[in-house]
Amino acid sequence: MAFEEDYNGELDTDGLPNGKGHFKFKDGDAIDRKIYEGEWIQGQMTGQGQMSFVSGDVYDGSFLNGVPHGPGRFTYASGDVETADFENGLRHGLSRYVSMSGSNVEEAMFWEGIPDGPATFRSATGTVEEFNYNQGVREGLAIRKLHTGDTLEFKYIDGEINGPAKLTRQDGGYENLQFVNGARQGPAEEITAVGSREERMYTNGILQGPAVLYGANGDKLEFSYRDGGKFGAMAYFFRDGSVERSFFDANGLQNGPTQLTWANGAKREGHKANGQWQGQLYYEYAEGPRKGKRDLEVWDQGKMVSSQKYYGEGDTITINDWDDLKKLQVLGQEDCNVGDGAGKRTTPEKDVYYDCISPEVSGL
Repeated sequence: MAFEEDYNGELDTDGLPNGKGHFKFKDGDAIDRKIYEGEWIQGQMTGQGQMSFVSGDVYDGSFLNGVPHGPGRFTYASGDVETADFENGLRHGLSRYVSMSGSNVEEAMFWEGIPDGPATFRSATGTVEEFNYNQGVREGLAIRKLHTGDTLEFKYIDGEINGPAKLTRQDGGYENLQFVNGARQGPAEEITAVGSREERMYTNGILQGPAVLYGANGDKLEFSYRDGGKFGAMAYFFRDGSVERSFFDANGLQNGPTQLTWANGAKREGHKANGQWQGQLYYEYAEGPRKGKRDLEVWDQGKMVSSQKYYGEGDTITINDWDDLKKLQVLGQEDCNVGDGAGKRTTPEKDVYYDCISPEVSGL
């Protein structure tokens, strides 16, 4: 290394840099070094110093014979900062890499320049992942603690998340799922904290296709996912045997034609808007003297505002208020005696709707 023209600093008795000095590397340096400023011993960069590179990266720390040796810090042109232990120019020991914003941090153990052993990554959002490097590749069991409080347990194979995994929710629920090359793939099962269970499928990380939700109360919902959201035909099976069939729209809301069939065969048909009955509906009786007859109902935002009931030839009552209910009581007294003989309704209750209104129910 020629020092005459490019070195400015202290020299020893042999004319070699010794002490503190400044050295400018020639263009085309093999590792793109630009300037070294620091301590020298007998012509070698040894001791504390600073090395800048053509890229804009800068190393501050300990040197031995011209290469980093001991504790040091790299400040990269991007603004990222790495503190590490070095041995003969290679990272050897603990390395801590911090992103420009200071939000993403990775701590890892190195062996002769290669990450090997336990590591931890903290993201800008607060997620913390604990994993292992094997000769520079993420390998083996890992755990990711999400900023939401959820925890994902999984496995790295050849640097990618592969195989079975478990996502535990903050509230105690969990999901068993599969990963293929870092993406959720195939069948999955989610158990909620209250005991509901959903069977579903992932395709390239997105929920797609048929799914079944088993409620903790014994109800069941069959539906489909499209691009991660509920969409298309659905069927809700109540534990008492009643069934509601309807549709989810592109926003995952229940909208469109809907039919609710009670266990005894009674039906309500019409439309739902955002999950609530809306507009004109038909109710068909399945039992008693009015078996097979239909009422015309009007609903608004899930509440029935009127019901037009038919009795005999030409007898029609439209229910709008309590006076109408009194009229219905007279015309429908015959119906109220159907069932257990004590006025008990034989049609299951849904949406707070009654087939016949007895004095006990109406408060009259």
